[in-house]
Amino acid sequence: HDYNDLALGVTLGCPQGSTRSSDLSIAKSVSTSTPAEGDTVTYTVAVHNAGPDDATGVVVHDTLPNNLTWVSDDSAGNYNHSSGVWVVGNVSTTSDVSLHISAKVASTTDTITNTATIAQQNGTDPNSQNNSASVDIHPTVPTSEPTQGTLVIAKYTQGGDEDFDFPVGGVNGTDF
Repeated sequence: HDYNDLALGVTLGCPQGSTRSSDLSIAKSVSTSTPAEGDTVTYTVAVHNAGPDDATGVVVHDTLPNNLTWVSDDSAGNYNHSSGVWVVGNVSTTSDVSLHISAKVASTTDTITNTATIAQQNGTDPNSQNNSASVDIHPTVPTSEPTQGTLVIAKYTQGGDEDFDFPVGGVNGTDF
């Protein structure tokens, strides 16, 4: 609670015995839920404050799982990819704060779950049930498509510059 006395230009803090109350929530999304092995995905983590007060001292914990390798983020140094700590700072009731983390998908076909949790804030949060969010990705292993065309198993040159190819199989060499 900040009270401004416009006549005196004085800002007073919360009344004695009163604490700040900020209903923070977190949302998490990913650029694609079915990336191929080796692709880079981008996670978006958004912190929202439903009030009634602005939140201060907000810290989010978001450690990338072992099957993801950090590539970059847009936190301007406030996210430590080694520890997973994002020092958000202040979150007003009028605008959300977001972080984008890009990570490369390692070799796996297992589901990868990435979770972000509001780990700290000054004051109280009347609803802590919405302080954690997860998103799954389901990596795929790239498959190589067979090349269609004529398979040459022998080449015969008759006298001059004329070559003859002997196709194998049916149409486009697919009936082996």
